[in-house]
Amino acid sequence: MRETLTNEKGYSLFLTLLTIMLIAVLGISLITIATNAMSFSISERGNQSSFYIAEAGLTSKRAEVQLLVEEAFMQTHEQFEALSSPQEKASFDFEQKYFTNVQSKLQSQLMQVDNRNYDPQQGEIPESEAVVSLVSTEPLVYNVQSTGMVPLSSGRTQEKVLNQLMEVKLNVPYETVSNQVGGEKVMKIKACFSLYTTGDLYHSTNSLKGPIYVSGTTYIERGGAFIDGNIYSVGDIRITGGGSGINGDAYTTGKVTLKNNSKVNGQIFESVNINQVQNECVQEKPELPNLEGMFPSPPMNALQTAYNQNGDLLVNSGVLSLDNWKLDNSTWVLSEDIYLKRLHIPSSRTLTIDLNNQDRTLYVDEWDISNGFIDLKNASGSKLKIIIKNSLNHQNGDLNKNGASNNVEVFYAGSSEPKLGGNSVYNADFHIKKADLKVSGSNGLMGDIIHYGTDSTITVSGHGDMGNKLILAPNSNFYLTGSGKIIGNIIAKNFTASGAGSISPPSQDSGEWEYNEGQSETIEYNSYEEQGTLMDLSPPIEE
Repeated sequence: MRETLTNEKGYSLFLTLLTIMLIAVLGISLITIATNAMSFSISERGNQSSFYIAEAGLTSKRAEVQLLVEEAFMQTHEQFEALSSPQEKASFDFEQKYFTNVQSKLQSQLMQVDNRNYDPQQGEIPESEAVVSLVSTEPLVYNVQSTGMVPLSSGRTQEKVLNQLMEVKLNVPYETVSNQVGGEKVMKIKACFSLYTTGDLYHSTNSLKGPIYVSGTTYIERGGAFIDGNIYSVGDIRITGGGSGINGDAYTTGKVTLKNNSKVNGQIFESVNINQVQNECVQEKPELPNLEGMFPSPPMNALQTAYNQNGDLLVNSGVLSLDNWKLDNSTWVLSEDIYLKRLHIPSSRTLTIDLNNQDRTLYVDEWDISNGFIDLKNASGSKLKIIIKNSLNHQNGDLNKNGASNNVEVFYAGSSEPKLGGNSVYNADFHIKKADLKVSGSNGLMGDIIHYGTDSTITVSGHGDMGNKLILAPNSNFYLTGSGKIIGNIIAKNFTASGAGSISPPSQDSGEWEYNEGQSETIEYNSYEEQGTLMDLSPPIEE
């Protein structure tokens, strides 16, 4: 019994096993701790990296938005500076125009995902996705959301999302400018006369309806040619066509010559002072508006892209073209003044311009419409000014056919003759800087024509119809040939009528222009500097 209790065999084995067990437990614990620490380190590094990647994406996108806002401000500033008169500047709503330009600039950015890749981390490429959204329009606030994504060695992707609000502001220093200007008076030409020349009249057609005013000499040369109404001629009146004459009174500072059975079916007043004659209509020589500022250059860059109502690309790199049949019957919302290098509408296709009941200016280098049509939408009380720099071709197609002529003004500054003809209707006023103008075919130019050229030529031929309008071209020569018909007030240099053409006074007063007269008034407007605070940024918020 005593021998058994003192036997220690196997005790060393037990201690060895116990020691091994303790070391194993300790080792496993150390491995677990190290593994957890490594996993935590990787997760923390991924968490931080995804935050920095999201922040980088946010910073890049925010910089793009800020640049576009700055461009919108400079565009607005240039539009303001392009205005010539204090009245125009005073009526220019700079702040509203600026906000409108910002929204137009950022429209293409909305909800478009911007992906960016960054330098590899541990063999994996991090990336960010940034998107801009409109939060509100009053005040004008946008949100930039950026998601940073970092692939981990474990196979999963660590993501972090940041948001930042940006409010568009106009905290720009400005100076209030005061200008003293003369009171404006509007002169209207009375409807009762058909022709006023600053030079001579050559009449070789059937009938010209008066009264007619001639600053030079009057020649009635074709047999059977008559003037129906009174004529007031500073120079002589020479009636030489067989059986021709005047159905009215004849006033001249010189003499009246009658040959070949010609006659005046009224009274003849020779050697009179025309300026003292109480005539029906004209008491002073009609004048052209001031040429300065009438044909301005575009104050903006050419529009790069625009889309129609279906989201189809309508403008590409400054060119609007309906060559693609899918673009027929496109509607283009003109939310701001636009500059195009070229506008092209072929093959009976139609472009509708939506003015949104706002005045707009469209600058175009080359206007090319062959058998195409332009209509206006939401144009009540609005005006579209089309300023064409180089060439104007609009044949066998209509411009604003179903609208009012005072909704559209075309300003053509090119030197080549504009091509207007065919079976066309132009419901627009035309301002021609210097080019000759020919109206032919069965087209109808239904608005006023203001021609600023010197010794240029205006010709109405064929069945050209120009109805109820003002033609103000006191320094240009006018030719009426064929069976062209004009109803309106014509003010030209030398007027020559031949063929079977006719002229008649309009049915209502037409044409007007302004000049300074009377008491002066003070016009005030704000002139903004070119630098200031355009955006307020809130701190980025982590989701």
